[in-house]
Amino acid sequence: MPSDTETLISRAGEGDDAAIGALLDRHLPGLRAYIRLRMGRRLRRWDDEADVAQSVCVEVLNNLDGFSYRGEAAFRQWLFTMARRKLAQRDAHLTAERRDADQVVTNAVAHSAIGEPVARVVQRAFGSPSEVAIRGETLARIEAALDALPEETREVILMSRIAGATPAEIAERLGKPASTIRSTLCRGLAAIGRALA
Repeated sequence: MPSDTETLISRAGEGDDAAIGALLDRHLPGLRAYIRLRMGRRLRRWDDEADVAQSVCVEVLNNLDGFSYRGEAAFRQWLFTMARRKLAQRDAHLTAERRDADQVVTNAVAHSAIGEPVARVVQRAFGSPSEVAIRGETLARIEAALDALPEETREVILMSRIAGATPAEIAERLGKPASTIRSTLCRGLAAIGRALA
């Protein structure tokens, strides 16, 4: 019996707008948070997480036929792996070209057949300008605290708290014992707590 996510993935792969919207509604908030907090100070200055999230969503939707569903956690891992890859590509492009923001950000999604449902969900996920402004100060403090952490600690926190991966899943991905992942997570969260206190 296929799961709800498996059914949505199958229907989205066939171009069903309702399934695309439902799939994005379910995963976009976590994806946006992961991208924003994973971008780092330099890339965040030149790029916008909404553009990156939209680009990742389009790539995911264009590649659903190549995805073999093995459960919700596997789908999330695939989604966040694509986000990491997209961020690495944008960072490499920025480094190589040293372009300013107007030249870096492109919107290939606008002319895509799936661009419209992606854009609608992204717009709903942002909230009003006043809501964005209210969250801005807290977000800046969290970003600064995360930026100050070692890369691996930041990745463990984001995979656990944003992507929803278990310590065992993170341990498998990073090739470390689960006990090490739990310790890293505790130390990292404590450091963020101290920075925000």
